[in-house]
Amino acid sequence: LPVIVNDAAVIQPFIDSVVCKPDEPLLRVKVTHLIRSNEYVVGISFCHMIGDAAANIHFLSDWSRLYQHLEPESIRPIFERERNMWKKENDEFHLSPSMKLIRNGDKRESILARLVQEYSETESINIPFSSAQLAKLQSLVNENNSKTMLTSQDALNAYIIRTLNKHILNNVDDYI
Repeated sequence: LPVIVNDAAVIQPFIDSVVCKPDEPLLRVKVTHLIRSNEYVVGISFCHMIGDAAANIHFLSDWSRLYQHLEPESIRPIFERERNMWKKENDEFHLSPSMKLIRNGDKRESILARLVQEYSETESINIPFSSAQLAKLQSLVNENNSKTMLTSQDALNAYIIRTLNKHILNNVDDYI
């Protein structure tokens, strides 16, 4: 169906969109036994709404490893959400640094060792600001500088660099 943005603009659906029928299963597995060779063939139909080809390949790899009584290579996804994860009182806990380690799909011990090393060698910094504060910063800079007009991205970069120079770096020679 076309999407109507306003009275004048209509966005047509993509040509390569995936049509899913309500009664079509998200995952279909068909196992065929070849009698002459006594082999089995597994066919899988994977709905594009729940994953792409990479997800299908990971599923097949994990299924094969489980059948061989081996550990799956990648870490299992967790479909639970921590309620207090994004609140201010839980500010010291962040998922983003650990997510890049999990993406590699290494063994749990290797991931935990790298995570412990990263937390001992680095320090997380939070620089909170709102879009209104960023817009005000941009307007202040543009008011005082008539030659060049800075974008909000330029104002954000300048704010981050100034904050790092002022609060983190100990020596003037280290300034960015």
